[in-house]
Amino acid sequence: MYRAIVTVVLGISVAACQPGYRASSPEVLYSKDATRALDLQIPPDLSNVTEGEQFVLPGNTGAAITRNTLLPESASVRFVRTSDENFLAIQKSPEEVWSQLQAFLRAERYSIAKSEPVAGVMTSQWRELSEDAGRNALKSLLNSDATVGRVAFRLERGTGNSTRLFARQQVAISADAALGPNDIWPPSSHDPENTSELLVRLMVFLGVQEQRARGILNDAAVSAVLDDATLEATASQTYLVVHESYRPAFRSVSAAVKSLATGPVEEDSNVGRLVANIDGDAVSFRVAPVNVSAARVSVNAAEPLNRQRQQALLNSLRELLV
Repeated sequence: MYRAIVTVVLGISVAACQPGYRASSPEVLYSKDATRALDLQIPPDLSNVTEGEQFVLPGNTGAAITRNTLLPESASVRFVRTSDENFLAIQKSPEEVWSQLQAFLRAERYSIAKSEPVAGVMTSQWRELSEDAGRNALKSLLNSDATVGRVAFRLERGTGNSTRLFARQQVAISADAALGPNDIWPPSSHDPENTSELLVRLMVFLGVQEQRARGILNDAAVSAVLDDATLEATASQTYLVVHESYRPAFRSVSAAVKSLATGPVEEDSNVGRLVANIDGDAVSFRVAPVNVSAARVSVNAAEPLNRQRQQALLNSLRELLV
């Protein structure tokens, strides 16, 4: 009798586990609904990756460097990592590298504090680094508690027509930087990771300049790679593309608009809208994400603006952002 009861209970349990193929069954029949199930695997907005999110894999020697190129190679610049210090080995004379260092500091929005060509040493002034505080001259260094930084370079003449370039980067709070001597670099200020990242940026810059000299890139293409903001035009409208993710881009554009406006600025970061009075025009700026590393700025007004006026406003923003 006990065996009979156990057999009946097991039979009922197995039957309960059998899938029901009735029309009212809540289970998905993948044999019938395979197409629908596949469509649900990827959110609709992510099914098509934009061109701006593509990456070129390293090793594509000779190809034109673009903003989306990943770790471009350069024929004349090599990153050297040692146990003590990292540096760039450059197949150019120190005289050639010196002028390119000056151009790099201008591109990075640093001003030169000390320049000693005989010693091969170049040091920048402090520059604001905090992305929340805006860019460039939008806020005064002395009136801010933002994070600031400065860089220094040292050149050594190598064998033949070559140069070894060493770098250093220091980060501090602006109040401390303003009080301290400008020529003291405490040993504790050295950050190998920050220095390596600085050298990689410099390596990209030198590679872009090399391609411009060889005619691979024109001035517009160089600007598109190096500048933080670039103008792009379609048949009907001109846009300003800010090469940052949406939130930092909106803060940067907001700071720039406030410096141009005569009066208060209305802003809503949730919809990417900024409204300001600029030179007598009620102008509305719209900031929209393009991909994870870029945002697009368009301009409108209560009275339609002509193409030249649109371009002039966006170019004024660009000059404050780069």
